[in-house]
Amino acid sequence: MLSKSKKASLEEDFRKYKLLQREALTAIIDSNMHDEDVNAWIKGSREHSQKALNELIQKEDNRIYQNRMQKYNAVCRAYERLSDELKNIVNTYMWGEYSYLEWRDIADKEDVAHKTAFNWRTNILTTYAEEIGEI
Repeated sequence: MLSKSKKASLEEDFRKYKLLQREALTAIIDSNMHDEDVNAWIKGSREHSQKALNELIQKEDNRIYQNRMQKYNAVCRAYERLSDELKNIVNTYMWGEYSYLEWRDIADKEDVAHKTAFNWRTNILTTYAEEIGEI
């Protein structure tokens, strides 16, 4: 059983699907854009050289890249496991034209009970949670 806060976190990741690849690529580009500080000698003694700091930053950016790509791939796998009905719900209400709607509004728009819409949400998020090893 997923807690409310866990569902909210999973839903945020799932809804950000289209942005995850861009965020991953941005992390890689950023990691290659860190120039060495030519004025490092002026700043006095430091614990790490500028080169070591740049390597540390690049390693951290690579973690960001890996994290985003893991989420992206998990969302792809979860999406493939969904029924056609749930894929349609995801395409329309999580990634598509009506992605701004809350689940109660989705229920009203689809002319179903609120409980049905929340069950759709739970099924989608449970599938995603299984893919990332949360359950």
